[in-house]
Amino acid sequence: MARYLLGGDNAAMISIPTEQFIPILFNRLMPPETGRAKIRVVDIGSTRYRIARRYSRDAFQTPHELAKFAAATGISLEDFRDEFKSLVQLEPPPLTRDLTRGCLTNPG
Repeated sequence: MARYLLGGDNAAMISIPTEQFIPILFNRLMPPETGRAKIRVVDIGSTRYRIARRYSRDAFQTPHELAKFAAATGISLEDFRDEFKSLVQLEPPPLTRDLTRGCLTNPG
């Protein structure tokens, strides 16, 4: 995903169908007849979703990475931070490894 953005590309949704980030251009998601994307459900409890959210949070807390994302979107660093800070504030707690069951679990 970062390579896609840092390469100057944008206007895409990121899909993770087989453990790889795949950009899907918005114009492929929006049929010309409607001009609207089909709503897709995301399992926000999935490990993939949690990893993607964690990656975004970590990038948001690294000034150098944050500056790259702001530059890729064409807005100032301050505007980028203001626009997306609520997403980081809503970050769910990290998954923890349950060694007795051999899996990742939600804390609590």
